[in-house]
Amino acid sequence: MNGQNQENSADWIRAAAREGTVKGEQWQIVGTFFEVQAENNRVQLSEDHDHFLWIDPQEYKKYNLILNLVPAFEAYLKK
Repeated sequence: MNGQNQENSADWIRAAAREGTVKGEQWQIVGTFFEVQAENNRVQLSEDHDHFLWIDPQEYKKYNLILNLVPAFEAYLKK
């Protein structure tokens, strides 16, 4: 990994970590981001989730994302 990629990865990690309350409990929440190519459109959600949405990273500003995700998208777009 070159210096530029390491810097962008660090931005992603800082953007992904946050604290929050889930089901009345205080949790440390860490988002994990992957760049992948899907073999098909099938998605299986856990019982904790009821929907999902794929978005074009270049269009992230069109969506009402939690603020700590913005630096992750910006770091991704710089790569």
